[in-house]
Amino acid sequence: MSNHNDLNKNIYFIEPLKYENKVKIFDIKCHPYGYNVAFVDLSGKLKIMNIVDNVESKGEINSENDDNFQLELKKNFSVSKTKESIYSLDYSYDGNKILTSSYDGELVLVDLNKTSVYKRIKKAHQETINKVKFINENLFCSSGSNGSVKIFDLRTDLKEELFEFNEQSEEITDFDYSDEHNFLLSTSIDGTLAVYDIRKVSKYKLYALSDCIEDEFYSMKIVKHGQKVACGTSEGPITIFNWDWFGDFKDRIMGHPGSVNCLVKYDENFVISGCEDGGIRFVSISPKYIHSMISDKNASNAKKEYFKDVTGLSLTKDKKFLATISNINTIKIYNIGEINIEKKDEQDEAEDNIEEDQFSEKSENNFEENENSENSFIEKDDNDEENEENPSEEFDSSNEKFEDEEGDEEDLIEPEENVNNIYSENLKEEDSDNSQNESFASSSFSDKKRRKKGLDKSLKLQNKRNSEHLIEKERRKNFFSEM
Repeated sequence: MSNHNDLNKNIYFIEPLKYENKVKIFDIKCHPYGYNVAFVDLSGKLKIMNIVDNVESKGEINSENDDNFQLELKKNFSVSKTKESIYSLDYSYDGNKILTSSYDGELVLVDLNKTSVYKRIKKAHQETINKVKFINENLFCSSGSNGSVKIFDLRTDLKEELFEFNEQSEEITDFDYSDEHNFLLSTSIDGTLAVYDIRKVSKYKLYALSDCIEDEFYSMKIVKHGQKVACGTSEGPITIFNWDWFGDFKDRIMGHPGSVNCLVKYDENFVISGCEDGGIRFVSISPKYIHSMISDKNASNAKKEYFKDVTGLSLTKDKKFLATISNINTIKIYNIGEINIEKKDEQDEAEDNIEEDQFSEKSENNFEENENSENSFIEKDDNDEENEENPSEEFDSSNEKFEDEEGDEEDLIEPEENVNNIYSENLKEEDSDNSQNESFASSSFSDKKRRKKGLDKSLKLQNKRNSEHLIEKERRKNFFSEM
């Protein structure tokens, strides 16, 4: 059989579109229908870019050259009144609204058609809101840094949540929703997967909660037509749960050298993973293996940019563009429309069949040789014993970069008052990422030790975010005192 961990023959070298932001980017999402990409950052801004085809816009005949596409910054909003950092966002199902969450526990719904704030929910959580998601056209959910999950309904006045869950003890890292079962799933760095039954408001309840595993869950996606749940972990393996068997995971996909920070669903059998080492990988669920990688075409100059620790992925609906963010202030958007996973699988299968035939033929020859030698040996001496042998990823200065255009910032129309816009300056960030071991711990830990380990990492992450927030506030204070 072929070694699927050898990815040299399955690396797609693509030159991405790039956008250089001035401060750290926390989350990115593609529009559910069009080629719009929205992201939020440390300065409390929501920005929307368009992926445009230069050739088509000029009325010329389009070609297959990726250089025809470029990024245009279309919207630049200051969403947070207090200029707090925005950590997460999500598009509504119709693509007309964007939901954002901030450091101070505020949720903001932005109406893109009217360029106005549809609703501002102050203190939706008493703590920082790390993750938001639209469940359907009416419901959306949010999570606090303490593990709480709240569900809101757009059909109400949004003054309070519809329901609140407090089943997981630490930060929620990802949400997903099962349309078939009407269940909401969440993962936490406490090492648990929670499944919530939200079929009826009066009967909202916890449906299942997995046992704590040896490491933390950072990402999650429902795959295989709702029959399996894939969860990315802090140590590298992707754990697989069978539906309705959530007590413990049933399988693992090895091969990631670091934490799997984010997952995006490519189809029912493939997910795309963003890893701590900066790698972007196509991962097959069944059979379980890492199929291939996506790499910057100018990978030889990777040290110039240090694009590591991929923290966010988002895919356009037609699977043509993949948007990525990392530990630096750069967005990379890859055109993956020409990648044919099924064709690659057929080639791999053909190669596997050839290798299997060669292996079978070799085994038969070895068997015949061993049989002949054994017969010869018996004729020589029946008392002798036979001894066994032990078989023994990116940056090029020549690439076009789209600088952060702070000039034309738009005002969001508030229900009662206007939002005051404040321009943000460059914020230098030091990369303090430490590389993790590639090996997966095989020994089990006690629940007490696992809890302590998860709590330490949670506090470390929260302290890092708090320090970034305080640095930004102090910088703004100094900026206005000098004016």
